[in-house]
Amino acid sequence: MERSDVHIKNKNTMELTSDLKPENTSQKPDQEFLFNHFTKAKDMLAKTYIIINCSESPIPLKQLMNNIEKIIIDSALHVSRGSQKKAAEILGVKQTSLCEKMKKLNIKKNRTRATFLLPEMNNY
Repeated sequence: MERSDVHIKNKNTMELTSDLKPENTSQKPDQEFLFNHFTKAKDMLAKTYIIINCSESPIPLKQLMNNIEKIIIDSALHVSRGSQKKAAEILGVKQTSLCEKMKKLNIKKNRTRATFLLPEMNNY
């Protein structure tokens, strides 16, 4: 998400802004809207990855996937204020699976700041 995509209401609440909200509504985005947004982001990531790998400095797919997993786990830990149990629920995985992933990806247990995705929130 770009910095302009998230509005911080207070320490615990984020609000999606125009790019991620359905038009003409102040309600939360519905599943179809989120799916469409995710599909566009996924397509853009795939195309960008292919373009980068056609250059002289390709990135191994495994490295890219590990970085994406780190970003997502880090963000879930941030939203859950460092609670691995809540982060696992957010991610739809068992807590033990999350712990194993964190160990494999060298993610510290008490990570409460989303340094990869939302660095502007580190002031809160």
